Amino acid sequence: MTDKIENPLVSIIVRTKDRPKLLERALQSIAAQTYRPIEVVLVNDGGCDLDIEKLEGILGNISLNYKRLEKNAGRAHAGNVGLENARGEYIGFLDDDDRFYPEHLTILVAKLTYLPLLKVAYTEAEVVFVDVIHGDEMVEKFKYVFYSQDFSPEMLLIQNYIPFLCLLFHRSVFENVRFDENFEIFEDWKILIRLSEKYWFEHIKIVTARYMQWCDKSQINRRALSENFSQVAYKKVLDENIDKITPAAIYTYCVNSATERTKLINEFIRVESEKQRMESEFVETASSTSTEVEGLARKLRRSELDKQRIESEKKRIESERDRAVKELMGLREELWNSLSWRLVELYRRFKDKVAPLGTRRRVFYEMVLKSIKVIQREGMRGMLLRIKRKIRHNPHYLRYKARFKRSESPRFYRETETPEVYGSVQKQVDIIMPVYNGYECLRDCVESILRNTDLAVHTLVIIDDKSTDERVKPYLQRLKEKRNGRKIEMLSNPENMGFVKTINKGMKMTGEDVIILNSDTLVTKNWVNKLQRAAYSKPHIATATPLSNYVTINGIPRPFHFNTIPNGMDAEAFSEFLERISLRYYPEIPAGVGFCMYIRRDVLEHLGYFDEAKFEKGYAEETDFCMRALKKGFLHVLDDSTYIYHVGGVSFESVKDPEVIREKNLMIERNLETLRTLHPEYTYLVGKALDESLGPVHRYINLRIELMERIDEDTLCDRSKT
Repeated sequence: MTDKIENPLVSIIVRTKDRPKLLERALQSIAAQTYRPIEVVLVNDGGCDLDIEKLEGILGNISLNYKRLEKNAGRAHAGNVGLENARGEYIGFLDDDDRFYPEHLTILVAKLTYLPLLKVAYTEAEVVFVDVIHGDEMVEKFKYVFYSQDFSPEMLLIQNYIPFLCLLFHRSVFENVRFDENFEIFEDWKILIRLSEKYWFEHIKIVTARYMQWCDKSQINRRALSENFSQVAYKKVLDENIDKITPAAIYTYCVNSATERTKLINEFIRVESEKQRMESEFVETASSTSTEVEGLARKLRRSELDKQRIESEKKRIESERDRAVKELMGLREELWNSLSWRLVELYRRFKDKVAPLGTRRRVFYEMVLKSIKVIQREGMRGMLLRIKRKIRHNPHYLRYKARFKRSESPRFYRETETPEVYGSVQKQVDIIMPVYNGYECLRDCVESILRNTDLAVHTLVIIDDKSTDERVKPYLQRLKEKRNGRKIEMLSNPENMGFVKTINKGMKMTGEDVIILNSDTLVTKNWVNKLQRAAYSKPHIATATPLSNYVTINGIPRPFHFNTIPNGMDAEAFSEFLERISLRYYPEIPAGVGFCMYIRRDVLEHLGYFDEAKFEKGYAEETDFCMRALKKGFLHVLDDSTYIYHVGGVSFESVKDPEVIREKNLMIERNLETLRTLHPEYTYLVGKALDESLGPVHRYINLRIELMERIDEDTLCDRSKT
């Protein structure tokens, strides 16, 4: 396995046809990127033959995946061919006449990796109006920043204001989405509308790309001038989404169009001012040499041409805006007065009355509709595969599987059994578990705690942080009534306080060592005693963190990846395997992980609690706490004998409002920036730990997993022969 953290691969899909010179410039801009690794998927849409060896020389250490179509099939088909052949975790697009600036991919990938729920992000582009003179010489006539606007799904229904080359997508968004090959143009707008129905697009207000706009007489796509097909395609997109367009969206479109008009007018004023300056300069230098006079005259004529072109462009935009608004208003009135709209409204009222939002009938209705669509699109086999993927590692499945008695795993080697009570240290521990929604995961977590924890010695403290899931409060009440002598305490916050304040509230009310535990975990046999042994294995230890499956430093088999449990085992079987083979090396790490972290009481009394002021409602607060402890001389260890399964992201997934998700992502970004400011050495320490203290542990565990899988395979082969 690889111990160092590697950057995810980014695939750039480039579509080209009969423009080899422009293509070379586009590929040079990809080669100049500061980010690696990159692959280029080059789709030649029935164009002239290309010098592949020359193109590979331009790209250097960037791999080239070249696909040549025998005949021209259109941009949409070429884009789909690129998607089918892209291998990267992230996917971007670049036309052969556009360019990236060097930091383009670095900025986009950094945003997407820091915000794990974010799947799409986009920057801004500088639009450059270009004319061609003397054969193939390009002259820049005019440039400005194209539509610097934050994401609005409603606005996207009326106008595509996001340059496609500015976007970077996680490959999962294209799992069931492709370009509509019925569209010769606007295929990128059409696919963005589909994606906006499911994903939030994060806007990064930095210019990282160069979008070429050809002047009319230099327009490479001559059909855009000779036919009216662009207006027909625009109307076709509007017709498909007319039922989603609201008066508010139309108003937003008008406001944004007016803003763009103002930008053009301001640019016109700037050009006019430049013209006046040059005229003044011309007067002042009239007595200079004839060469200088001719140069100023050329600049003056160019400014005059720019002025005329801007005025013409302004009139065209105003005319197009007025026509579009008039057409949309007419379509809106026609839609509202149509029989189909009245029938749709009648159906919606009937649906809301029979199956109101939030009821089981509504959930069942939507589930049936979704199932029908999947069967139509993918067939019954596709439906069954989706169900299988959903339940394979689902906590419900793990919980039900654990109820059946599992036969002892075959042991083909002798191991030293570890006693259930470790060493001379055994003291009471208070388990602090904040709860916010996630009823199913909460129920599974509590059941795993009741199975695997001695609550006659230790105390489980559950704090409900004002959950909005109506099932949580009754469940906690039933749990309180059925404690049967077990030490379980229930608390409720009068308002949503966030993870940091809730954890601090729990830690302040106890005088014992604590374990902070997320409610979306599954604990395993003897977990408290094993973590306690790790926490007292050497002097000056502050925290102990178990192994897990999640995307953090304690991930196993691979850190910073979401790991499935190997060899078909469940969480408890894998935990027993890790405990049996563990060397109890307890490697030191720069910081623990807050999903399950043992904290000694003497450290809390020395350092205090999590920083509520700097880290708001939560994210990176435990890393700050651990770094403060590290600077005071304390240590943090990874318990390589304990495994806790972590579902992850439950409180985030309970939020459906895109605006709330955006605010949470911004909060995460602020907290990470605060962490970098307070502890700039943290990233270096993580890399050092992965190379030094954690490297041997990961290699050893992965070797034992590989040996176990080989033994199981050999056993199966022997049985098949008999």
